[in-house]
Amino acid sequence: MTSITEMSGARKSAILLLALDEDSAAEVFKFLSAGEVQEISTEMARLHQVSHE
Repeated sequence: MTSITEMSGARKSAILLLALDEDSAAEVFKFLSAGEVQEISTEMARLHQVSHE
């Protein structure tokens, strides 16, 4: 398992966004560039289910 300090910023962001409800995550995405959205979305697709807890 990778420790949090070893994770990329995109992976950390993906985990956070997956833990948020859909409306909150959509609000965050509004502030990101197209490249950031693509990078984070790719990481989100690579992750398994993330608990909201």
